[in-house]
Amino acid sequence: MTAVYASTDPKWFSHLISLVPRAEQVAFWRPTDRQAKRINAGEPWFFKEWGQPRILGFGRFVEHQSTTPQRLWEEFGEGSGAPDIEALLQAITAARGTDRPTTLTTRIGNAVLSDFKAFDPPIPLDEVNLPNLPVPFRYVPNDSPLLDRASTPKPLFEAEMTTASKQELYTEVFKRNTAHVAFIRSLYGGRCQMSGEPVLQGVGGDLTQVHHIDFLCEGGSDHPANMMCLSPDWHALAHASGTSFDWTTLEFIVAGERFPVILNRHLKPRSLG
Repeated sequence: MTAVYASTDPKWFSHLISLVPRAEQVAFWRPTDRQAKRINAGEPWFFKEWGQPRILGFGRFVEHQSTTPQRLWEEFGEGSGAPDIEALLQAITAARGTDRPTTLTTRIGNAVLSDFKAFDPPIPLDEVNLPNLPVPFRYVPNDSPLLDRASTPKPLFEAEMTTASKQELYTEVFKRNTAHVAFIRSLYGGRCQMSGEPVLQGVGGDLTQVHHIDFLCEGGSDHPANMMCLSPDWHALAHASGTSFDWTTLEFIVAGERFPVILNRHLKPRSLG
């Protein structure tokens, strides 16, 4: 296993700790595009505090990016270790050690990391047989005890088998008009309005699902005028983060691309006003 330890601004680290567990991935940006080429995905990247001989925590390497502050902020937001884009630019300028201000298009490097964790308390370098860092990063020797602190949990099939417990839960759900649902499904006879095709070519009968275009939880009406018939895949995509529906053209917008309704026997476009 290859592992890296690299100098880390404690302000960057503290800000990211405040985001855990919301930040699934974080940006360990570098003021230059220099990268650690021997580390592989899933291997640990340790954070050595600037000016102090101790390890603050670690993440697991995902990939290296050649990027800019603007793209970094757009992709990671506060997962870049800064509360806003202005603070990020100031931090990169300080790390570059130059009087020239960092711009949104300045070329920098970034190690994308997942499973961000802190050591409490931090681990002194002498306890894990590591020298201090006169360079931006170093590889961790294979005999260092530090690697034991980032051991990978056993796969599920190797873990001890346990019996699942039961728990009684109370939840609130919207009471839907089943007659409206049946009406919408009958209109389309097992076909998805977005693909125009039956789910799985009709194997298993009508497997479509009725979707509320304006979500019930956001005040949408439980009425056929706000419903459509979708395949399970399209229904999941309709609820995905970033997906929207344009009522003026009856199109889903997914990652900037528009997908029109192919089958329509009841929906009417709405004006923005």
